[in-house]
Amino acid sequence: MIRYFANYLDRTNLAQAYVSGMKEELGFVGKQLNQINSIFSAGYIIGMIPSNLALTYFKPRYFFPSMMVVWGALTMCTAAAQKPQHIMVIRFFQGIAESSTFIGTHYILGAWYTETELGKRSGIFTSSGLAGTLFGGFLQTGIHSSMDGLHG
Repeated sequence: MIRYFANYLDRTNLAQAYVSGMKEELGFVGKQLNQINSIFSAGYIIGMIPSNLALTYFKPRYFFPSMMVVWGALTMCTAAAQKPQHIMVIRFFQGIAESSTFIGTHYILGAWYTETELGKRSGIFTSSGLAGTLFGGFLQTGIHSSMDGLHG
């Protein structure tokens, strides 16, 4: 749930950063934000099947944290982006790494819980992503209001 919360927090924060000055800072033109989101979705879709298959070869306790470290490293690389094209490349690979969360968790839930328990567990898991979306705006507002222009 924490991973899914963080994934959705990151997804919403890209849009929040865009309207808070990233557009001007990196020189976005036209529909580049939509292209970034589409490229992310492509990476996410491409990564689902290999991520699910990887769980049959690697223990989830190693695979999930490894993918989270990869995703986190790519998230930090976003700070070094100089052009929208850099973010496009980073977001594609983030989509691949992030896809392990949704598909892998549902694979594990399906293996552990009965049919009657599965709906409840899936609902709780999915709501954690929606909570990430909810908190994203508040977090970005706090960061923007306290750090905008701080130290250049």
